[in-house]
Parts: sequence; C-alpha cells; structure tokens
Amino acid sequence: MSFLPYRLALIFAVGKKLSDYAGARGVTYRRAWNRYRAGKIDGAYMDASGHVVIPDAVRAVASRAAIYSRVSSAKSKSNLDAQAKRVAQYAIARD
Repeated sequence: MSFLPYRLALIFAVGKKLSDYAGARGVTYRRAWNRYRAGKIDGAYMDASGHVVIPDAVRAVASRAAIYSRVSSAKSKSNLDAQAKRVAQYAIARD
C-alpha cells in the first residue's frame, strides 16, 4: 500500500488557495488572480497541479528556530559541537 498521494496532499496544503485568499480579503477571484499575475502577492506560487498557493504568514515566521545545546560538565565540552550539529540537522529535516 502506497502512502504517496497522502504525502503529496500534505505538501500542497501548506498555504491557502487563491479563492480563499480572495474571500478573506473581500475581493473577487478575478481581482486576486490579477494581483497574483502582477506579482503583488508576496510568496505566491503555482504548484505542480496548476493551483495558485498563497503561503501562510504564520508558517513562514514559524520556520525560524534557535538551536541551543549544552553539556553537563567541562569534561563533555568536546561533544558540544557534535551535539549542535545533530540538532541543526534535525531542525532542517523537520522543516
């Protein structure tokens, strides 16, 4: 059993559809389309299926993270860089 279609659906569900964007702003779909074509909607893109996706502002802010690592004693200080590197790789993989 393949779960690939479900994963693709999650990838494309990151932002709003253009019609949702238009409804939230109280404009017609055509006006929102014209704004998209003129490049006036920041971050908007057309996905592989031809739908215009408007990224959520909350998602864009939440993608930043601070990496913090520490060790319990001075003896373990040599592990600090390796730990920070692992945490950074984990954070990149989660995004």
